[in-house]
Amino acid sequence: LNDGYGDPLLMTIPPLDQYIHSVTFSSFVTMPKNYFSILVPNDQYFNQIYLYNGVTLTPTWTTIYYPNGSIGGYGYSTEFSGIVTISHSNVNGSIFVAVYGFMPYGAYGYT
Repeated sequence: LNDGYGDPLLMTIPPLDQYIHSVTFSSFVTMPKNYFSILVPNDQYFNQIYLYNGVTLTPTWTTIYYPNGSIGGYGYSTEFSGIVTISHSNVNGSIFVAVYGFMPYGAYGYT
């Protein structure tokens, strides 16, 4: 599909020991399509895993597998706008959050 949205974009996923407990981020107001993705290590996963601006949510998670078939963690992506704070609902839990967006012939992304 070539709808004119997007541009090449590359983000690096850090090692598990660099995941953090909480992060606040914002969308770009000039981008019509803004998203965030959460990655949670397998050993820190349970259904109500994160707080979205202080409210516990239960997303539909996608299982992430290692090449050997074992479960490495879980991921979730959704569209958003404005300023958002995402936190692991366990005080000792950690998450990875990627933020990205698209516009005609443009894109942004950061972690």
